[in-house]
Amino acid sequence: MFGTANNDNTSGFIDSLKRYLGLYADYMRLSAAEKMSMLLSAVAFYTLIVAIALIVLIFLSIGVGFLLASVMTLYWAFFIVTAFYILIFSLLIIFRHTLIVDPIARFVSRLLVKPPKASEQ
Repeated sequence: MFGTANNDNTSGFIDSLKRYLGLYADYMRLSAAEKMSMLLSAVAFYTLIVAIALIVLIFLSIGVGFLLASVMTLYWAFFIVTAFYILIFSLLIIFRHTLIVDPIARFVSRLLVKPPKASEQ
């Protein structure tokens, strides 16, 4: 009498547990897919922005070089533009953590880890 009822409760619990674990696995897959798609779309967007900015920068550099060539020789004008880019490149290397690494780490951590709610703090 009690054995049959206990066996039904146990099998019902096991079935519910299997369903819960299956749903939880589906939720984790969907969550990972959502986060991955957000990350890849951000990478694609910023890659496109950098590519467009690079093209603009190339044309701007040529323009500034020819503008400076009106006051000095062409070679010195383009050497000055090159020196400016070497300076910018050096500053990027010096401040790479502040300008590049930290913002990317913040973005990825915000994407992957949900911040605690105000009630949990």
